[in-house]
Amino acid sequence: MLSLGGCFNFGDNGTTIAPDEGYTIYKTDDFNISVPEKWEVIGQNEFTSDVPNVTVVVFRNNVKNETFTANVNIVSKKIQDPVNSLEYAKMVINRESSGLVGYNELSKESITITTGETDTETLLNRFEAKKTVNDNTVRYIQTYGVKGDTGFIVTGAVSPRESESVLQTVEKIVKSFRL
Repeated sequence: MLSLGGCFNFGDNGTTIAPDEGYTIYKTDDFNISVPEKWEVIGQNEFTSDVPNVTVVVFRNNVKNETFTANVNIVSKKIQDPVNSLEYAKMVINRESSGLVGYNELSKESITITTGETDTETLLNRFEAKKTVNDNTVRYIQTYGVKGDTGFIVTGAVSPRESESVLQTVEKIVKSFRL
């Protein structure tokens, strides 16, 4: 995987994506996403043993927090039954709402992500939850996409006490995801 800055042509349709000032485009064969240049990029070869093997990459805020550092991660999983991005989003949200402790949906909206040359409907879900009863509550911003037989989950995570500017940065990263 490679992190690049500048203007790039992502696809045969001639669409050039130029990152906002202070951002760079992180691109793989499957997706691209806009990330602040100052954020740390952690690839699979750098993961600790507690990071699930379905995690592709993690982007972490360069401003560390004592209890929780804002981050965005991308997970990819093979899907057994063909579904579109919106159906996949609904499946993931249903699983998380019943599997996470204290799941509290803050808002959910229909958005589109670009898949190849097509805009695809999916969801942007904002919620708070804990992974276990002993963990602190975390605020999440998620979107979902399907490419072929692979489902992608893009998750931004921040402390509920995080500054509004960091929350906006995390949401901007999540919304920039393209397949």
